[in-house]
Amino acid sequence: MGLARSTFYDEPKGQLLEAALIERIKEICAKWPAYGYRRVTVELHAEGSIVNHKKVMRLMKENGLSVRPHRRFVATTDSDHDGPVFPNLAKETFEDVAASLPLFIEDVYNAKRRHSALGYKSPVNFEEEHARQMVN
Repeated sequence: MGLARSTFYDEPKGQLLEAALIERIKEICAKWPAYGYRRVTVELHAEGSIVNHKKVMRLMKENGLSVRPHRRFVATTDSDHDGPVFPNLAKETFEDVAASLPLFIEDVYNAKRRHSALGYKSPVNFEEEHARQMVN
C-alpha cells in the first residue's frame, strides 16, 4: 500500500501541537522564571499534557528559555564614594521583615511553588495526599 505502519495508530490524547506547547512553556517560564525543564515538564503533566522531558528541554533551549545559573556574588553597594548618603525611606526594620516572613512563606511561596523534595508537588498538595494515605 505504500503507507507507514504508524499511520494506522491513534494519536495519544492530550498531546499538544508544537506551537501550542511552546506558548504554554513560555507562559510557565514567565510565571516561574527559575523553573528548569524538569519543573516545566511536571507543570505540563499536571495540566494533563503528554510531553516528554527531552522535548521540553529541546524546546526551551531553542527558544532561549533555559535558566541561567545564579551568580555567587553581586556587588550591590559601593560605600567608598564621595557622594551623599541618602536616608532609608522604607522605614522597615529587620524585626518588621522577620515578623512578616513566615506569613509570606506559608501563604504565597509554599502554596504555589513545586518542590523537588516533595515529588514536584506543592507543599499543600503533598500534605493533602499524605493525610489521605494516613487515613487509608
